[in-house]
Amino acid sequence: MPLFKAIGKTAVITKARNLPKTLMVAAGILIAIGVLFFIPARLMISAEGTLEPVEKKSVFVSVGGSVSEVLVTDKAIVTAGQPLIRLKNFELEAELTQLRGQLDVIGTSLESKELQEANEALSPQDIIQLSGDINQLEQQKLTLEAQIEVRVEQERRLTIRSPIDGQVMLAWDVERSLERRRVEPGQVVMEIADLSKEWELQLNMLEGRMRHITNAASDAKKAKRDLVVSYIFETDSRSKYDGTVRYIDDVTRITGELGPTVLMRVEIDKEQLLETYGGTANDRGSNAAGAESDDDNSDDADETKSDLTGATLRPGATVKAKIDCGDTSLAYRWFHEVVAWVQRNVMF
Repeated sequence: MPLFKAIGKTAVITKARNLPKTLMVAAGILIAIGVLFFIPARLMISAEGTLEPVEKKSVFVSVGGSVSEVLVTDKAIVTAGQPLIRLKNFELEAELTQLRGQLDVIGTSLESKELQEANEALSPQDIIQLSGDINQLEQQKLTLEAQIEVRVEQERRLTIRSPIDGQVMLAWDVERSLERRRVEPGQVVMEIADLSKEWELQLNMLEGRMRHITNAASDAKKAKRDLVVSYIFETDSRSKYDGTVRYIDDVTRITGELGPTVLMRVEIDKEQLLETYGGTANDRGSNAAGAESDDDNSDDADETKSDLTGATLRPGATVKAKIDCGDTSLAYRWFHEVVAWVQRNVMF
């Protein structure tokens, strides 16, 4: 039997001649485990997220309709007030046509009544009757004009415009499906991001790790210091950057395959990213002006830096971050996830 064979093999290490070696190995393992509890380390809690512009506005539909024309594409640069999408609303067009027709009829009737009122041969009773009719028609005219004004404003808002200067952020599947699609009031059709202003990290922290984050944030607040974050980009793992936590959401959300997560916003230094890949905007302009005096290798290096800059400062770029949650033992740093799993699934 395999079981008895395994027991027979384990018996070898407990024989008298092998027992000292066995005890030495066991003691060494126990000492190593014990030492891990006394070696200090920093508890770094990891999370994944994306790089996003801070100034970002959603573009909402204010009047429902069918998309007749999409005037921009993903990553297009737009200005505030620029048309983005045109909608068609046939019900609204029909209502406007009907209201304008009624207004024309009222106007014709009003002119006729006013001409009759100017007749000096009318009796006092006829004058009173005409005056009442004219007042009624004028009230109907004012009501129709107000209704038309509301419909005209709705018709104007069928052209959806950019709320700010910036770059269009339009998912490729949404871009393909918008044409001829019915959209309703309140629906978000795209986002506009101002890439010239500050950027931030939006991290999705697993709910099970929030205990460490909450404790670290509380300690940092008491000590009047920032909660430090280090991060790398998925496309460039060689360069590490620093940031500070500036917001922790109070709500837990389900985020795709990650499951329950809490949103964290991390303030970063945009200039640090630009300097890493070829200096600030002014530096890059100066380098470009003197490019003719550089050798071929320098030109290639500058071109590579430029490519990296464009690839890194991109809305939605994936990042991997670690939040510094303070001092702990090396053992807990390595095995805190295992301890938490045992507590949740075995001891509870």
